[in-house]
Amino acid sequence: MLWHALRFPGFTSDESDPLDALALEALRFTSRVSLQPPHGLLLETGASLAYFGGAERLLSELRSVFAAPAGELSIAWAPTPAAAWLLASWRDGSGCFEPVEITAHLAPLPGRILESAQPHLDTFEAIGLRRIGQLVSMPRAGLARRFGEALLDELDRALGTKPDLRKDWAPAARFERRIEFPGLVESVESLTEAASRLLAQLALWLEARRKQACGFTLLLEHEDSDASTVIEVGLANPSARSERFRMLLRERLAVARLPAATHAIRLRCEHLTDAVTLSGDLFPDPASQETSLLELVEKLQARLGTQGVIRLHRHADHRPEQAWQASEALSPPARTHATTAAGPVQQERVTLPRPLWLLDSPVVLVERLGRPCREGPLVLLAGPERIECGWWDGKPVLRDYFIAEDTDHRMYWIYRERAAGKPDAGWFMQGRFG
Repeated sequence: MLWHALRFPGFTSDESDPLDALALEALRFTSRVSLQPPHGLLLETGASLAYFGGAERLLSELRSVFAAPAGELSIAWAPTPAAAWLLASWRDGSGCFEPVEITAHLAPLPGRILESAQPHLDTFEAIGLRRIGQLVSMPRAGLARRFGEALLDELDRALGTKPDLRKDWAPAARFERRIEFPGLVESVESLTEAASRLLAQLALWLEARRKQACGFTLLLEHEDSDASTVIEVGLANPSARSERFRMLLRERLAVARLPAATHAIRLRCEHLTDAVTLSGDLFPDPASQETSLLELVEKLQARLGTQGVIRLHRHADHRPEQAWQASEALSPPARTHATTAAGPVQQERVTLPRPLWLLDSPVVLVERLGRPCREGPLVLLAGPERIECGWWDGKPVLRDYFIAEDTDHRMYWIYRERAAGKPDAGWFMQGRFG
């Protein structure tokens, strides 16, 4: 067993739970992380050495990850967590790997760094007890009688002669982090940069809990106001990627109108789903292409708003103007069925092709000598296809549809209206073929 102690002397943070934020980062290295309040972490890294390529590379990775957020940093290592913490409190970069080496490494350390020795420092100085090695060599009964069992207990846990039971830190069941700024922030760039720190923690939190986010909420707290600006960010499909979170939030902040300067931000994530591990594919498949399309849609929605991007889907109705519906781009289409007085409409085989380009409203065509005209007479190429329905919802349709061609060989989708009691009620154009 090997423990790395990370001590952050004088560490302060503008976040609500600074040690929790650092513990999330520590989960990159091991699943066993213990808090050492107020300024430290303990990591059980014995099983991580091979993964990181040895002790030297692991130490280098720890420094690169924690040097920036924590500032001053002291790292030490030992087979017991208490010994590692004492070494980190004394000197950065010190440590040992074997249990038999612990006593030799702790012996020169000053006794004042022991937590249980704090009430007895004057007595230690008066009788010349300045090093941990001197305390270890003293008779145990006399040491306990004069300074209490707590001192012996701390020494035994450091030397490994007594178990050191520590509670492993675990991420909270609900993600919520807050950053308070030293001053007021007005620029979108500064807000995005600060929020990116929280989004990176969100990604680590999701990874630790093996979850994916369906969306998240950023609250901007303003000066002299109890109301916060709420920015909801939804995802087309669940994700745990901080880069994707940042991109969507940047788009939303770019179009947001803030009523006042911001003095704090808060990030929440409540809607989760279990993480799905995807296998890598050599060639793209339909699922990966659909994911790319969904990510494009959510990016457009972040920039244009939810109502700015819609999807069209088919609707079971023979009437062309009723055969499609619009809905939010990321919402599933409603399953609808056209009905008649006799029950659901049975899908029939369409005898004529239909154009993709339908006009907003049909255009009246001139009729000469019984033939429809549009800049000249139209030639009927195919038809009729009769549509007679809609009496059940007050929008009856009685039409005969044809495919027609003009003198320039442009093709149209036209129909003859057949009103009740009128054998011929005129011609209309409803669509064009490309």
